[in-house]
Amino acid sequence: MKSSLSLYIGLHLIVVAVFLSLEKYFVSEPASHTWHINHYGSLKQFQPISGTKGVGISEFSDLVTIDLANQSILSSIDLKDTDSDTYALLDNIVVTYSTTSSTIHIFERYSGIFIEKIRLDAPPVHFGEFYDNGLLILDSKGSLIAWNKTVKKLVGKYNERSFKSSLFDGLFYASIGPTVMCLNDQAENIISNVRTSSDILDLKDGLAVSQNEVLILRGTKGDGKGNISQTKSFSFVNPRVISSQIVADLESERFTLYKVVEGHELEMITQHAAHDASEIRTIIYEDKVFVVSYSSNGCEIHDFSKLVHTFSFNDIVSHERLFADNEGELFSFYDQNEDAIQHMRVTKDQAFVTTTSLSSDDIESSVFELTETLPRQHAILINKPRSATEIEKAHYLSEESHIGSPFIRMLLKIKHHLAQLWRFIVYFSRGGSPGTIPIEDTYGFQKLLISFDDRVKELKARNSQTQKVTWISRIPELDSLTSIESLNDKIYLSTPLKAFVIDARDGRVENVREFPMRGEKTIKLSIELPEEMGEEGYEPFALGVKCGTSIFLLDADCELTEGQYFLEERDGKLQSYKITDHDLVPTWSYAPQNEILLTFSHNEEKLTPATGIAKARRTVLYKYLNPNLVTIVTHNNGNNQITVHLLDGVTGTVLYVQKLNEISIDPSTIQVVQRDNWVVLSYIDKDDYKQILTVLDLFGTVANASGGEKSVFSEFDIKIHNVSSKSYIFPEKINLLGSTSTKVGITTKSLIAVTESGSMVEIPKYLVNSRRIDDRPLTQEDFEEFKMMPYDPLIPKPDLHVLNGNKKVHVSHLKGILLTGSTEMESTSVVCYVNEATEFCTVVQPSLSYDILKPAFDKHKLLATIGILYFAFVISKEFVKSKRLNAKWLD
Repeated sequence: MKSSLSLYIGLHLIVVAVFLSLEKYFVSEPASHTWHINHYGSLKQFQPISGTKGVGISEFSDLVTIDLANQSILSSIDLKDTDSDTYALLDNIVVTYSTTSSTIHIFERYSGIFIEKIRLDAPPVHFGEFYDNGLLILDSKGSLIAWNKTVKKLVGKYNERSFKSSLFDGLFYASIGPTVMCLNDQAENIISNVRTSSDILDLKDGLAVSQNEVLILRGTKGDGKGNISQTKSFSFVNPRVISSQIVADLESERFTLYKVVEGHELEMITQHAAHDASEIRTIIYEDKVFVVSYSSNGCEIHDFSKLVHTFSFNDIVSHERLFADNEGELFSFYDQNEDAIQHMRVTKDQAFVTTTSLSSDDIESSVFELTETLPRQHAILINKPRSATEIEKAHYLSEESHIGSPFIRMLLKIKHHLAQLWRFIVYFSRGGSPGTIPIEDTYGFQKLLISFDDRVKELKARNSQTQKVTWISRIPELDSLTSIESLNDKIYLSTPLKAFVIDARDGRVENVREFPMRGEKTIKLSIELPEEMGEEGYEPFALGVKCGTSIFLLDADCELTEGQYFLEERDGKLQSYKITDHDLVPTWSYAPQNEILLTFSHNEEKLTPATGIAKARRTVLYKYLNPNLVTIVTHNNGNNQITVHLLDGVTGTVLYVQKLNEISIDPSTIQVVQRDNWVVLSYIDKDDYKQILTVLDLFGTVANASGGEKSVFSEFDIKIHNVSSKSYIFPEKINLLGSTSTKVGITTKSLIAVTESGSMVEIPKYLVNSRRIDDRPLTQEDFEEFKMMPYDPLIPKPDLHVLNGNKKVHVSHLKGILLTGSTEMESTSVVCYVNEATEFCTVVQPSLSYDILKPAFDKHKLLATIGILYFAFVISKEFVKSKRLNAKWLD
């Protein structure tokens, strides 16, 4: 027996060791993961900065730098804060401005950090660089102004609308019309009276080129003097500076390169024909120099990178690339990483990118939309549909529970485990690796964030933990979406005339149900679920659509349970219906005289099983837990009075009424969150512009604290025996308010607030506790109660948890949707926020991670400890056996 016990323990230790070693391959660890996507919608004034990146203004008035390949925003500047409607993109800075305003705003280009706000005498018309991170500005009155962090100076007045500028050999050159100047870092012109007979067409690398002249600029930084050399007259068509010694003339079907030598005539280096060319462009990147001629069949690329140093015709490398060119504005770039030329054609809605390699004949073409799919205020958070393995497991457990014979149950278990083993063997035999084994979501952290864009009729599912898009389904025939719901691995999209049934696994449309008459609202109803379906994990609910005075079930085979009620706001009052044989029978209505119904709320979740609050000396304060509780908020226009009404949803009995003391409440800012035995109201005090949170905690007696069906038709006492209320001031306006939810409801809840500045803030419920003490010092008994503290009306935001860190969510006039979902871990809740411009998901743990091992938990030390204990057990076993044997001999 002892030998078999040792073997039993040893086998179990081996199993534990194998499990700990391979756990990462077969079990998904619960990990807190936060992601944030800001959308741009449709782009205008789009300007490419590379082959797949560009800058544009979003439909939400944000100046965004985006990666078209990943459809992601790299940086963002809110133009609404600057009253700007356009921008200028320079090498190191971005300027936002309006064509009708004389105020400009300067930001760092790559970080979006605000630098300075400048007021001009007139609206700006053109911008250029001025030394490092400086700015040269030309306004509509012709004033040319130089600015950097130490200087703001008027350079001069000109009758022009644009200029050219270049930094060369440590000095800054600028040309405006035919005038050329060299400015030092104090914006002083150190070259005087330099003019050409015609406007300067290009200025770069110390050369200024007009239609018939080339100027060689050589300012002297040390003594503040400058000089200029002028070549002999020459006739150009479309000149471009290639380097400090080469100028190119780009004509309609040819281009020519000339060498510039001080005191000599221009010397032609090479000339190339460009037949049928629609456009000829120069591309200069560091030491790379290219001239590209475009035609309808593709392009011809001439690499002059070596020629600009050697001036040898043999150092020219040419490449011909054939591809279908597109319509739209052309942009060209050199990609250093790929050693390729990227050609981008931009239209109003699309960007066509062609990448032509210089080291091979490879050509890649891509099309990027400048308009993206948006959530558009239709979104839900659902549990990830069960996989085939989970369904098989549910079938197995259901089948096993109905077998009485232990031997047959053992055989069934062996069959189930052998089938799992065989599945892994087949997976590995087909080339799978341990790191790519499909991982089951053991803890329920991976939800699906389902959103619908009614503009492009696209339904999208995104993983709430990884942000990856699981599937996209286009439903072009779906018009006027009224609701989106989910139940039992199905998604239901309802319109006024029909409902689309979608498979949540792949987005496939399974069925379309037409309503007998116009549908008004989708309702979740309890049904009689067969026992075997309940054992396999199906929820005992069905969805029905209110059509007039009846209910149309989206699943025709369901049978409704009796005694169900439905509430809706109708004609300015709250109307209750009893559902009898699919018919809606009106029971009661509630509409206080001379008051307007603003909003109402009722319990949509199971109430917490924790029926009381533990106090000192083993006393309990029992919660008032009524699943039929309804909260109504009304407004009296006559005296501007806001009133809170608590009703029983079955009978309409008024349980409690409280008038809010603040007489200057903005009714449009009222929000209500109702959970368990408490109600929190959020609103703005218009006089002092304060954000107020008022909490009502409801308490009952031990007689009505038990569970079960609670209504006046049972023995449940619906009377609220005590209501405790307090108000708190939050330091920022709250646009949207919600609450966390967990599987069982034991975990302490938190409020989730989306603020006006774009922060998502977690506010623990114990901070807005109505029983915080305000009339005496705290006693030892008070400290024994969970998180009891003195009353302070101000809730300090810095001490709270900002869920989205420094990256703000986009807040617009549409409040958005705050979604919460429970996981298999009672400590953890998934929280997502969606509006037309933002998708954000994270996990919160109001009571900390008391049921989850930290990622830093050292499993190897645990395994080593178990091994040492087992080794000590084996060694000591012989000593104990010998000692017992000796003891028996002594007897």
